[in-house]
Amino acid sequence: MSTNPRASWLRWAFLLCSVGVVATGCAKSANGIGSDAGGDGDLSVVENVDAGVPDLTPPPDLIIIDFSFPDLTVVCQWDAGQTVCGEFCIASTQCCTKADCPAPTNGAATCSVTNACGFVCDAGYKACGNKCIPSANCCIDGDCTTPTDPCTLAMGATCSSAGICTFPPVTCSLSGQSCSGGSCVCPSGQHPCANAGKCIPDGTCCTSTDCSAISGQVCASAGSNCSCLSGFKTCSASNSCILQTTCCDNGDCTGGTSCPGAGGSCNCPAGQRICGGVCIPAGNCCINADCGGGGRVCGGGACACPGGAPHFCSSVNICTAAGTCCDNSECPPGQNCSGIGGTCACAAGTKFCPAAGACIPNATCCTSSDCTNSQVCATAGGSCACPAGQKVCGTTCIPNANCCSVSDCPTAAHVTSATCNSGVCGVNCQGGWLNFDGAVSDGCECPDSGSNLSCGTAQGLGNFGLSASSSVTGQLPKAGQENWYWMNFTGESSTAYHPHVYFSANPGAEYVFDVYTSCGLALLTCAAEGGITALGKTSWEVLYANTPGGFGPIPIPAVGNAGQIFVRVRRKAPATLTCDSYTLFVRNDGS
Repeated sequence: MSTNPRASWLRWAFLLCSVGVVATGCAKSANGIGSDAGGDGDLSVVENVDAGVPDLTPPPDLIIIDFSFPDLTVVCQWDAGQTVCGEFCIASTQCCTKADCPAPTNGAATCSVTNACGFVCDAGYKACGNKCIPSANCCIDGDCTTPTDPCTLAMGATCSSAGICTFPPVTCSLSGQSCSGGSCVCPSGQHPCANAGKCIPDGTCCTSTDCSAISGQVCASAGSNCSCLSGFKTCSASNSCILQTTCCDNGDCTGGTSCPGAGGSCNCPAGQRICGGVCIPAGNCCINADCGGGGRVCGGGACACPGGAPHFCSSVNICTAAGTCCDNSECPPGQNCSGIGGTCACAAGTKFCPAAGACIPNATCCTSSDCTNSQVCATAGGSCACPAGQKVCGTTCIPNANCCSVSDCPTAAHVTSATCNSGVCGVNCQGGWLNFDGAVSDGCECPDSGSNLSCGTAQGLGNFGLSASSSVTGQLPKAGQENWYWMNFTGESSTAYHPHVYFSANPGAEYVFDVYTSCGLALLTCAAEGGITALGKTSWEVLYANTPGGFGPIPIPAVGNAGQIFVRVRRKAPATLTCDSYTLFVRNDGS
C-alpha cells in the first residue's frame, strides 16, 4: 500500500486515539471526530473535528480506509461514489473481487489488479465486446477473410449480428451467366458471346469466325444461325454458299432434271427438254405454238383439237367436230365419208357394227345387247339364239333338261299330275303312294297305305285256329311311322296250340315288332323265359313243352287277352328310311 496524505492522517488519528489524546474510549465528540463508543476498540473517524483537537480533516477524496486492525473499522464518506477495498478507496465503478463483475453467457467474470472488471470465455467460445460467441463465428467484418464458396468474394464481406459472415457474390461479366465452382458459366444449352455481352443458344453464332464450317457463311447477329449472304444458299455437297438460282445436287432439281455439280443448273437427260419445270420427250409439245396451228392445242405433251372440235383433218390442217370424218379412209369398211367435217354412213338396209368394224344387215345382230330373252349373238351379222344346251322359255333361256311348263314333264305310274317349278319337274302322287326316290321318271313308286298307323286303327288279321296261317305285307317309308295288327289264337286246350308271329321277309333286318295284350300297351311277357317282354322281336311264339321228369305236355292258357294280341311293326333304331317291304307271317302251327 502506498503512502499518501490520507494514510498518514489516518495513522495519526489512530495514534491520538491510542495514546489517549482523544477522550477515553475515543468517544465520539459532539463534532464526530471519532469514537469507540462501544468500548470494543473499533475506531470510527468522521469529518469535522471540533476546535482544539489536532486537524484531523481527511483528504477531500477519502471516504473509507480499512487499516486491517482487528478492532478498527474505518469508514470514509468524504466523497460519494467510492467504496473500501482492503486498504484502498476505489471508485464504485471498480471491482474489488470478480464477484463484483457481471459474467457473460458461456464465460466467467474476472477482476484485474487495477480493479477493472473483465471476463474469460469458455472453451469453444471467444470474446466479442461484452459477450462470448462461438469461436467459428465472426465478431467484426475483419474476421471475414476466406469465403468457403468460390463464387463469393472476401472483399466487402460483412459480419451479421448473428456472427455470420456474408460474402458478396461474384459478378459475371456477361448477361445470363452465373457463377458455378468459381467460374462464370452460361445456362445449359447456351454458350458465352463476349461480342454481344450475353449468353446465346448453342448452335448459334457469336461472330462470323464461328461460321467457318461452310465457306461463305456469315453471322448476321449474335445468337443467330450462320447463313449465306442474300442471293446465296448453303450447299452441303460443297460445304459452301452458292448462288440461289443454281443447284447443289439432284435434290434441288425437279421434273426429271439433274444437277451436274454444285453451282450448276438443272438439266434434262438427253432426248428430253424442259417444259414448265418438267422434262418431256423432245418430240412432245410444250405449248400451243408447238402444234403448228390448225386450231390444235397442246395437252399432255400431244397436240389435239379442242373439245368443241376434237377431230383433226391432217390433210387440210383443220379441226372438225367429234364424230366427223375427213375422207373415206377414216370410215369403217363399207362406210363412206360425206365430206370434210362430214359423217361416215353405211349403205341403205345396213347398219354399222362396232364389234365387227363393218356394216351388217339391219336384221342381224352385232352383239348380245341386240338380243332379248337372254339370247346371245354368237357372230356379228348373225342371229340371236340361246347358248348351246339351252332353249327359250318365255323371256329367258333355260337348260334343255329343265322344264318350261308341265307339258315338258313326263307322267308315270301312280301319278295324278305333273308339276314344273323353277325349271324342275315334279309329281303329285295317288293316295297310298310316295315318290320316295324323288325321281320323276318312275313316278310314285313307293306304296304307303296311310292306314293302321295306330293301335286304335289296327288292321285285323282274323282268328287263327289250329293249323291256320296268314301273312301281310307293308312298308314304313316315313319317319316315325308304325303299322298295327290284331289277331286271335284259339285251341289253347290242345297240345297242338302254337301261336307264332315272325317276319318272313325283312330286308336288312330293318324291321322289328312288339306284342301287346291290348291298346293299353301292356307288353306280353314270357314266364318260362324269365319274364322277358315281347319287345323288339323278329319272331315270337308260344308252345307246349314236355314237363320235366318225362311226363306228358301240360296245356297252356290262351295268349294275350283270351287269345287276342296286338302287334306293332316299327323300324329298328337307329332307323334309315327306305321303301323296302316287310312280310309279317302269322300261324297257329297245330303240330
